[in-house]
Amino acid sequence: MDLNQKEQYRALMKKYRIHFDGPVTRNAWPASHTKTFSDIQKLGRIDFSLYQESISVDSDFHPWREQTRRRAERIAELAMLCYRGRRNEAGWRLLLESEILVRFTIEVTCRSCRARLWRSELEASLSAPNQFAESLEERRKRRLPCSCNPTRWKEEPHEQGVSLLFDDRAEEEILHSPTVMADLPKKREKPDRVYGLRITKRLERLLLWSEDKRASSGGKTIGESIRSTPFRADGEPVLFPFLVIEAKSEKGREGFSDIEVQTAFAIRTLLELQQDLADAVGEDSSSETSPLVWFLSYRGEQWRVSAAFIKYDAGVKTYRIVDLWDGRLVPKEGALRLLLIIDYIFDWARDIYRETIISELRSLSASDTHSLSNDSDVISMLDRLNFSSMEIGLDDNTQEPANEIPPVVGSVYHRLDSAYGAVRDARSIRSRFMSLYITEDNLSAFMTSMRTTEQAKSAARAILRFLRDCWRVSAEALDNIEQMWTGKDRENENLYRPTKCFLVMVTLSAYLSPSWEQTRELSYLAVSVDAIEALVRHADQKIVGDWKVSQLPYIDKDVFVGWFRAFRSITIEDNLFATISRACLSSRLFSQESNRKKTKESSMVWLT
Repeated sequence: MDLNQKEQYRALMKKYRIHFDGPVTRNAWPASHTKTFSDIQKLGRIDFSLYQESISVDSDFHPWREQTRRRAERIAELAMLCYRGRRNEAGWRLLLESEILVRFTIEVTCRSCRARLWRSELEASLSAPNQFAESLEERRKRRLPCSCNPTRWKEEPHEQGVSLLFDDRAEEEILHSPTVMADLPKKREKPDRVYGLRITKRLERLLLWSEDKRASSGGKTIGESIRSTPFRADGEPVLFPFLVIEAKSEKGREGFSDIEVQTAFAIRTLLELQQDLADAVGEDSSSETSPLVWFLSYRGEQWRVSAAFIKYDAGVKTYRIVDLWDGRLVPKEGALRLLLIIDYIFDWARDIYRETIISELRSLSASDTHSLSNDSDVISMLDRLNFSSMEIGLDDNTQEPANEIPPVVGSVYHRLDSAYGAVRDARSIRSRFMSLYITEDNLSAFMTSMRTTEQAKSAARAILRFLRDCWRVSAEALDNIEQMWTGKDRENENLYRPTKCFLVMVTLSAYLSPSWEQTRELSYLAVSVDAIEALVRHADQKIVGDWKVSQLPYIDKDVFVGWFRAFRSITIEDNLFATISRACLSSRLFSQESNRKKTKESSMVWLT
C-alpha cells in the first residue's frame, strides 16, 4: 500500500468512525467485556519463574503446564532464529504462527475418557452473573484432567487430534458492504489470517432452518437471510469470524500504525456480521455479550493483542479498537504470556462466543427442536453425554419388514404429483426415531437452552408431571428399542450412560408428511433416576409424601422392545388406516391408571 492509499484509508477510517485508541483505562472498556479484558491483562503480567515453580506444585491439577512451558521456550528460540536470520514476513509467519495458534487446531478432550487434556490458566467468564454463566460454571466444575496415560502430558499438542470447532482462512479476500467497497481505493483486502467457527452439524441445521420463518423472510433460510461469512462462497464457510491476524517483517519499514490501517475495514466487517445477527434477533435475543473481535498484530518478535467492539457515542455508532497487551517473544517470558493469552481467547471462543452465536441463531429458529442437541460429532462439546435427537429413515440401513418397500422405490410416484393430487404406494413407509435423554450431567445445559428462567422452570415442571406416568426401564432397553426401530447399533459409539435406570415415556404416532409420505414415529423422553432431584430444584418445587422410584412399574427390556416391535409388523391396511387417522399411542395410557392408584396410596403429589 503506497503513501497516497494510506492517507485515503485514514480519511475513510475517520468517515466510518473506526478508531484505534491504543492502551486505554478500564473506564473506556465496554461493561460486557470488562472481565474478559481484565483477564487478558492479568495473563500478560505472569512471571515465568513463578509459573515454572507451579508446574511441580500443581502437577496433579494442571498437568498441561509443563507442555505450555516447553512450547514457550520453543517459540522464543524460533523467534530468535528468525531475528538473526533477518527473515521476511513470510518467514516469520511460516515458522511461528502455527506454533502460537496451535490451540485452535487441536482437540482438548481425551477420546477415551472424555476428560480434559488442557484448560486455560484463567477461564473466560461473563461480567454479570446469569443463568448461562451459572451453567458454564457447573460444567467446568465437572471437568477433570485426563488420567488415561501418565505420559500423555509430554506429547506434542498435535498428537491430541484435530479440533472440529474452528476454521481459518489465510490471505483470502474480505467482502465488505457495497458502500464500503465503493469507497475503498484498494478493492481486494486480504488479511493474513482470519479465524471463525467451523460449520458443524448443529450450525448447519440452524442456518438451513426456515419453516416457521418463511412468511416473514420471503421463503429464505436463516443462512440466506443473515450474512454469516465475509468470504466468497467456495467450499465449507468460516462462520462469524472473531479473530484477525496481520503481520509485518521485523526489518520492514511499515510499523503498527500501517498494520492498523491495512486491517481497519476487515475488523469493521467482522463486527458488523455479529451486530447484524443480534439486530435480526432483536428483543428475542438471549445473548449475554456484545460484538467482539480480537486483533493480533505483530512486527517480527513484537506482538500486540487488541480487542475491537462497537460503542455508541452520543447515539453515534463507532468502532473502537483498544490494546490490551504488548510484548516480545524474546525472552521466553513474553512467549509464555502470549501463549496463555491465546489459550484464553480460545477458551472464550469455545465456551462463550460460539454458544452466544448458537443462542442467537436458535432465537431465530425457536421451534427447531433438533437444534437443542449439541454437536454429536464434536467430542469435547458433549460434556459427558448430550440429550440426543436423531431421525433415521429406512434408506439409512434400517431393517425393513416384509410388507414394506424402500422409500426410494415408492418415491417414483412423486413424478406424478400435480395440483390435482398425488399418488403413493401404500407399502412405502418412512420410520422416524427421536429421543431426548435428560441426565444429571446435561440437565443444566438443557435448562439454559430455554430463553428465560421462567421458561426453564415451566419445562422442568412439565417433565415432572410426565414422570407421574412413566415406566422404569434399563439403559440397555433404550438401546435395544433404538436398534429395533432404526436397525442401527450404537454400541460402538461409546455412548456414555451415567446410570443404568431411566424413567421413560414413549409415544408412537402415525401420520402423513407434508409430501404425503406415510410416516410412523417412535419417540421417547428418558430421564435418568439420578437427575430427578436436580430437576425438582430447577422446577422450584418439592415432593410431598413418601415417594420412591421403585413405585413406578418396571418393564423388562424384552417385553419393552416386544411391545413396539409388534407395531412394525402390522398389515399394510392397518398401517394406512393409522396414518390417515393420525393415530397416536403413548405409554402414559398404559401406566396412568395404575400410577394414579399408587399416587393415591402413597400421597405423592407434585406441587405446582
